[in-house]
Amino acid sequence: MANIKDLDVTMTIRVGLGDIEAPKKVIKQLKDLANKQEILVGDDITNVEALEWLNANIHSKDAYEWTYKEIEIN
Repeated sequence: MANIKDLDVTMTIRVGLGDIEAPKKVIKQLKDLANKQEILVGDDITNVEALEWLNANIHSKDAYEWTYKEIEIN
C-alpha cells in the first residue's frame, strides 16, 4: 500500500428517472436548461429550485452509467 497526497477526479453519472412528480417551477427551469443545453452547477442562483430538486431526488446509487475523467494525482 502507498499513500496518495492529492487526488482530484471529475465523476459524471447518468441517471434515468420516469413517472415522477416535480413542482411546476422546477419543471420549467429544467426545460429551460435542456433547451439551452446549459449545465447546472452548485452556485447557480437563477435555477435554485431545479438544483435543490435534483440534489434531493438524484443519487449515485440510481446511476446506470459512471464516467471518470480529468484524474489528477500527486
